[in-house]
Amino acid sequence: LTVVQEMVADALVLHAQGRLTLEDVSGLKRNLEQAWRLSISRIVLDLSDCPYVDSSGIALLVDALNRSRKEKKAFLLAAPGPQVRSVLQLTKLDKIFTIFPSVQTALAG
Repeated sequence: LTVVQEMVADALVLHAQGRLTLEDVSGLKRNLEQAWRLSISRIVLDLSDCPYVDSSGIALLVDALNRSRKEKKAFLLAAPGPQVRSVLQLTKLDKIFTIFPSVQTALAG
């Protein structure tokens, strides 16, 4: 998993590229740790190039949401693909996360 950071106004966009699995979550975790220390109001996780998520990836997303709430930062998901969206729906997490169809709508919302 590769993560590319992009600052946009008061938000940090994390573009995740690759599978979000047990073997790959550490890089995203490091990026999130850095994000929580920044003076920003939102973290947008772009999942458009993330074709697959497993239970470890879901656990990281839930942990990130909880930590972001403690840090008083919004944690938004953008553009999840079919498999990722399906897992979020099956686990009912689509009701907990704020999910946008694109990074642009997440930044505008």
